[in-house]
Amino acid sequence: MRFLTNASFTALSVGGLLAGLGLLPSSGRDLHASDEGWVPLLDTDGDGLDDALEVRLGTAVDLADTDGDGYTDTEEMVLGADPLVAQDTIAAAAPALYVDAYALGNELYVQTFLLSRSYVIGLASFWVLHDRTMTVPSGQLRRYQVETGLAPAPNTPQWRLRSVTYRLPRSAFESAGESSLAYRAITDDMLVTDQIPFTMVDGILVQLRPMSLYTGDNNVGIGSLVTGGSAHLNQGGGGGEPGGGTGGLFPLEPGEGSIGENRPDQVCYQVLVPIANLGGGRVLYQVVDASCESMAGAICFATCSATVGDQYVLLDVVGLLGG
Repeated sequence: MRFLTNASFTALSVGGLLAGLGLLPSSGRDLHASDEGWVPLLDTDGDGLDDALEVRLGTAVDLADTDGDGYTDTEEMVLGADPLVAQDTIAAAAPALYVDAYALGNELYVQTFLLSRSYVIGLASFWVLHDRTMTVPSGQLRRYQVETGLAPAPNTPQWRLRSVTYRLPRSAFESAGESSLAYRAITDDMLVTDQIPFTMVDGILVQLRPMSLYTGDNNVGIGSLVTGGSAHLNQGGGGGEPGGGTGGLFPLEPGEGSIGENRPDQVCYQVLVPIANLGGGRVLYQVVDASCESMAGAICFATCSATVGDQYVLLDVVGLLGG
């Protein structure tokens, strides 16, 4: 995979550039079921997570609290806990941003959740490509909204859990190959960030997901790859230089990648290390080890070991802002 080191920063301020990138929002709200029968924006159990995303996470579409520990699946994801493992105590509420996505047909649906006591300002999205980072300010970001609301948060009664879902063209991310979609906002005087790294494996759009979400180890994961994130992203914690981390590859469309020589109940487990600072908040990481590891309900690509040497560009939002 080839990455350019002369990074530049570009603001998406004109419709022509958006159209050229295939990122103009589609008109209307025509919603169609996928080939697997999943319907976009459908949330059967009312926990805030769409059914198609819950299938990707492995949580129940008809239970707001899959593991029965008293916290909704959405609360646990936002607070950096595992919604599949019951826990007696979960980290105290703090300003946080959780971003995840699922693909259905030609569309990519991005769900964002912001936990705050009072206000949220400055929400913006960054698309990190091979040679540049582009930003979509909050005004233009609203053009892609298809649903907004408040997710239930019974264990954080003095907090508000705002949810916004965006619809983007899947083809733009498939054409880009390796890229990251990052979000940042200011909530209760705190900068919060989260991002979704994308890549293509065997012609399938996949997400690099922090393995700490599945191991309960809050010292590793995508969060330790960048500084300045929310609790969900910055699970390595604190300032200083970005470190290494581990992640697993998960198809964006529920059920995709489950045929052929791929291995069921395993996940492609990758170890990443930073190898270059590309400027503009962009950090280049390389896969130094990759293997199939046990994980119920997951699928490991047969070509997993061949991803050693692959690279990701992730965004350090604090670095981008000059912090």
